[in-house]
Amino acid sequence: MNDFRRGAIDSLGLSATAAVFATIFGAAAVAKGLSFVEAMSLSAFVFAGSAQFTTLTMWGDTLPFATIVVSCFLITSRNIFMGLALGHAFRGQPVWRKYTSIIIFNDISYVLGIKNNQIKHKYAYISGISLTVYCFWVIGTFVGILIAESLQQSILDGLAYAGIMYLGLLTTLLIRADDGFKLPIILAAMVILVLYLAHADQFTIMIGGVTVGATSNLWLEFNQRKERQNG
Repeated sequence: MNDFRRGAIDSLGLSATAAVFATIFGAAAVAKGLSFVEAMSLSAFVFAGSAQFTTLTMWGDTLPFATIVVSCFLITSRNIFMGLALGHAFRGQPVWRKYTSIIIFNDISYVLGIKNNQIKHKYAYISGISLTVYCFWVIGTFVGILIAESLQQSILDGLAYAGIMYLGLLTTLLIRADDGFKLPIILAAMVILVLYLAHADQFTIMIGGVTVGATSNLWLEFNQRKERQNG
């Protein structure tokens, strides 16, 4: 079994989970008034679940492009750290391969790529994961669009808030500590709950959870690195 195929197989379980959220996104996109082409294009060309759900909350006749760009950058800025952590796997690859792989690189690629250190060809392994998740996500979006017409409007309206659940999943996956108190998860969850009870809009809830979770995680990693250096 080559490493590309192994990556595809290892990611099947998490890819199925991603497909569920993609289905929710597809249905929620229809509820927000997006056309088939617009919804599919977001999944095919943006391919960033948290950013896509955030965009849905601001979708309307007039799109606040600056707000969308800034908010999506903040939410997906975690990819900078992912790239730093796994950049070595892309070294020596042709330019066209690097950029093709980066376009479909995702959180699951990062999690499994970091976890499996015994892989000989890490680039092939990550590419297998990325392509599998991408296909599941696009197919899930397509299914969501198809079933939207059979769902009640109240259900469709509620699906727009699935972005909070997706954020919770990402936060859980990205906490790499194997032991100890999962402070970032707890803090992000508390902020999300408080903002929800305060009747904040989904955009504020997502930004609040991401900011607190990411900041506390970076703070913990900084302190752990400092302790290792001093020790």
